[in-house]
Amino acid sequence: MFKQLTTFGAKRTASQALGFYLAYFLLGGLISGLVGMLLGMAGVIEGFSAGAAAGAWGSIPFSVGVGLVVALKKNRASEFSMILSLPIIGILASYGGSALGL
Repeated sequence: MFKQLTTFGAKRTASQALGFYLAYFLLGGLISGLVGMLLGMAGVIEGFSAGAAAGAWGSIPFSVGVGLVVALKKNRASEFSMILSLPIIGILASYGGSALGL
């Protein structure tokens, strides 16, 4: 289930795809939490809700980055469907974090 997590161009079975999604979902949540925490420690933001909002904005480049790396490794980055889906990934990540962005 959790095999080849860093091999972005691999063809995956359904259980491997689920494991890839879960692993990168948890990594995205960790990164989002760290973004909120670091901005709070730096005094840029104050309060839990501001930290949660900042963390949600941190999940946008993470989700788009994972999508872009997968598209590049599968040699599909220049296809129209991928060019169209990367902004959609960013929009979904802005509303639902890593859960929708991935």
